[in-house]
Amino acid sequence: MGQSMDDFMGAIYRRIGKTHGTSTAQAFHSLPGQGLMKTMADADCSAKIRGSCGESMEIYLKVDEELITDAGFVADGCLFSIICGYLATQLAKGMTIDEAAQIEGDTILAVFKEVPEGESHCAYLAAETLHAAIHNWMLK
Repeated sequence: MGQSMDDFMGAIYRRIGKTHGTSTAQAFHSLPGQGLMKTMADADCSAKIRGSCGESMEIYLKVDEELITDAGFVADGCLFSIICGYLATQLAKGMTIDEAAQIEGDTILAVFKEVPEGESHCAYLAAETLHAAIHNWMLK
């Protein structure tokens, strides 16, 4: 995923170590790349899923000839939910629809290696939301 993603994940790990248990806003305040969440008015498709934990995530995709050219997300959950939503969209960018459909919760967890066991559901919510957005694109 490149050096910038490695730097970003390093900053996340340092920040989580200092702030686990605080509010998402407090924990995310000084991370690089603030403004990770974005809606996309010009998205070709989107989907919103509410997880069993009560958190919701919405993913937006811009698709050009089956290639995902841009992606955005909004999550109302914890820091881990936000990071997993961000990772799902970053992984999908530049992939074809078929390739992105292969992104699973385990794929996200393989990138975000230090998710506490009780928070791993966030990766599955992000993958499920990505799959729903892809499904909605296929229905068009």
